[in-house]
Amino acid sequence: MRRDICCASLALRCTVYTVANDDLVSKIMSQMGRRGGQARAKALTAKQRRESAIKASKAAAKARTMKAKERKAAQLGKLGA
Repeated sequence: MRRDICCASLALRCTVYTVANDDLVSKIMSQMGRRGGQARAKALTAKQRRESAIKASKAAAKARTMKAKERKAAQLGKLGA
């Protein structure tokens, strides 16, 4: 497998990569996301982190509920057709 990497450092202390390998791109993006998450966690208070977690949990529960309703409607549609 051939890996073409071109690296250019910018004044904003970030590095831009031009990569021909999707696996490497995934690793780089994962590292960037991890850095952002750590910085955000340090910036937020415990109360803010808790509120954010509760909001995310509620959104995930709502998404699961909607998906289950859609599956149930699809099954009922198959039985009625």
